[in-house]
Amino acid sequence: MNTPSIVHLAENSPSASRALTTGRAYPLGEASRPDRAHGTAAIIRYLDVEKSARYQAARGQTFCNIYACDYCYLAGAYLPRVWWTTRALTDIAAGRSVPVKYAESVAELDANSLYTWLRDFGACFGWTLASSLDELQAAANAGQVCVISARRVVPQLPGHIAVVAPESTPPMVAEKTASGIRVPLQSQAGRLNYCFSCAPGRWWESPKFAAFGFWIHAGKQI
Repeated sequence: MNTPSIVHLAENSPSASRALTTGRAYPLGEASRPDRAHGTAAIIRYLDVEKSARYQAARGQTFCNIYACDYCYLAGAYLPRVWWTTRALTDIAAGRSVPVKYAESVAELDANSLYTWLRDFGACFGWTLASSLDELQAAANAGQVCVISARRVVPQLPGHIAVVAPESTPPMVAEKTASGIRVPLQSQAGRLNYCFSCAPGRWWESPKFAAFGFWIHAGKQI
């Protein structure tokens, strides 16, 4: 059986910009964008989630998935904005060539779908589950790409995904107790957007979420 490959819509699209609300299905296309060599904190600052139009909630929609995917894309960890449809996956498994066609062979992933993708395909693309928040924050501090992903109980309602940011000087640090990390330092888009903050709290523990995972990208850069 053939393993599905990384898939994007066209890269370097001028419509995929922090300043625009178009092109959200495309990977961030700005020529000035940083990469993993600049460090994950620099990528978070560049994306500027609190101010960039691309990530601002509007008309009842929030864009945590767009932000997380943009962050991972710049940091060299594959988290799909679009992924192969069920039919395309069947064809790929059978060894057939499948062209990338929006709404035919690939479809956008929302936050609920990203949780399912990480669970089902993440290991194929370098993602591993962290066993604790201490492990997760330590990996983020070491420059690895880390996310928290959760799926809603009601699948028609939005899930959530947040980036775990590296700590620096207070107040940009995780919330700790004597037993370890209580709230990791997070970076997210959503109803409220944060570059570096513990304000989102332990949101994944809400009963509105059916399942969650702490994920570390441990594979080689893409």
